[in-house]
Amino acid sequence: MTGGLRPSDVITYTSDRAARGERDAYWCLEGLAVVDDEGRAFDTFWGSGTERHLLTETERATAKFVFNLAEFDELDRWRPDIEKWMSYAPDDRGRVTSQHRLEQRLYVRKGAKPAREVMIENARAKVAEAEADAAHAQRMLLLAQEDLAALVAAPDDCVCRPAWCVKADCPSCAPANDWRKCSALPARLGGAA
Repeated sequence: MTGGLRPSDVITYTSDRAARGERDAYWCLEGLAVVDDEGRAFDTFWGSGTERHLLTETERATAKFVFNLAEFDELDRWRPDIEKWMSYAPDDRGRVTSQHRLEQRLYVRKGAKPAREVMIENARAKVAEAEADAAHAQRMLLLAQEDLAALVAAPDDCVCRPAWCVKADCPSCAPANDWRKCSALPARLGGAA
């Protein structure tokens, strides 16, 4: 795609090191580049710093167009609203990353509006995540209640805990002094209770 690059194009590309099969093919490279006003494509890993990598002709030949910055508006660079950005259709969103995606600049196509279908899908994903969190919390509550009941039911001198016995002559583990036979240990942990 060497000849078709325009200023402000955001592209992905294959680094020369990756093409050669080198181990650290994207060391200090993002694999994403922005074309400047002179037609040069610079990798975004270093942002706009002086150390940025100028794509070689072989790298430019592997370029794949992502979006053009001139057709998009950047969200607040220092406090981008990811939820607002996620409410737009995927084709109306743009992202330029650096530092292996540790930093990002988010863009929305000029004139685009949040997409109702996308917002509904995002809301469904949030509900599913909250349901999974609630189910996990319920399981953790039941396990904690079992552990508490086992400790309350154990003899006063039992020091068993729901994983091991630290007292050699624990009456709950007798006669074998084997924590797996402890009458206070819940069955789910291998105990007799």
